[in-house]
Amino acid sequence: MSPDTIAIVGTAIAFGLRIVPSLRDRRCDIAGTRRDMTDPRGRMVRLEGWFEGFTHREPAAPEPGKT
Repeated sequence: MSPDTIAIVGTAIAFGLRIVPSLRDRRCDIAGTRRDMTDPRGRMVRLEGWFEGFTHREPAAPEPGKT
Protein backbone atom coordinates (compact mmCIF):
# COMPACT_ATOMS: atom_id res chain seq x y z
CA MET A 1 0.00 0.00 0.00
CA SER A 2 1.19 3.46 -0.78
CA PRO A 3 1.50 6.10 1.94
CA ASP A 4 -1.38 8.05 0.38
CA THR A 5 -3.72 5.08 0.67
CA ILE A 6 -2.69 4.47 4.27
CA ALA A 7 -3.30 8.16 5.08
CA ILE A 8 -6.76 8.08 3.48
CA VAL A 9 -7.78 4.88 5.28
CA GLY A 10 -6.39 6.19 8.57
CA THR A 11 -8.28 9.46 8.21
CA ALA A 12 -11.52 7.62 7.41
CA ILE A 13 -11.11 5.43 10.49
CA ALA A 14 -10.34 8.47 12.68
CA PHE A 15 -13.44 10.29 11.42
CA GLY A 16 -15.53 7.17 11.95
CA LEU A 17 -14.30 6.77 15.52
CA ARG A 18 -15.11 10.42 16.19
CA ILE A 19 -18.53 10.54 14.52
CA VAL A 20 -20.13 7.26 15.65
CA PRO A 21 -20.20 8.05 19.41
CA SER A 22 -21.61 11.52 18.77
CA LEU A 23 -24.40 10.01 16.65
CA ARG A 24 -25.29 7.70 19.52
CA ASP A 25 -25.40 10.68 21.91
CA ARG A 26 -27.68 12.56 19.53
CA ARG A 27 -29.97 9.55 19.26
CA CYS A 28 -30.27 9.49 23.08
CA ASP A 29 -30.96 13.25 23.13
CA ILE A 30 -33.72 12.85 20.54
CA ALA A 31 -35.29 9.99 22.52
CA GLY A 32 -35.24 12.18 25.65
CA THR A 33 -36.88 15.02 23.74
CA ARG A 34 -39.65 12.71 22.55
CA ARG A 35 -40.29 11.61 26.14
CA ASP A 36 -40.43 15.24 27.26
CA MET A 37 -42.87 16.16 24.50
CA THR A 38 -45.44 13.58 25.59
CA ASP A 39 -45.53 14.99 29.11
CA PRO A 40 -46.93 18.48 28.22
CA ARG A 41 -49.87 16.86 26.43
CA GLY A 42 -50.94 15.23 29.68
CA ARG A 43 -50.49 18.51 31.52
CA MET A 44 -52.60 20.31 28.91
CA VAL A 45 -55.43 17.79 29.27
CA ARG A 46 -55.35 18.24 33.04
CA LEU A 47 -55.44 22.04 32.71
CA GLU A 48 -58.34 21.85 30.26
CA GLY A 49 -60.24 19.74 32.77
CA TRP A 50 -59.58 22.28 35.50
CA PHE A 51 -60.73 25.09 33.23
CA GLU A 52 -63.95 23.28 32.35
CA GLY A 53 -64.59 22.73 36.05
CA PHE A 54 -63.84 26.37 36.81
CA THR A 55 -66.26 27.66 34.17
CA HIS A 56 -68.81 24.93 35.01
CA ARG A 57 -68.98 23.87 31.41
CA GLU A 58 -69.77 20.36 30.34
CA PRO A 59 -67.49 18.71 27.83
CA ALA A 60 -68.87 18.73 24.30
CA ALA A 61 -71.01 15.69 23.58
CA PRO A 62 -69.98 13.66 20.55
CA GLU A 63 -72.10 14.10 17.47
CA PRO A 64 -74.52 11.26 16.73
CA GLY A 65 -73.11 8.78 14.26
CA LYS A 66 -69.46 9.69 15.01
CA THR A 67 -67.23 7.80 17.37
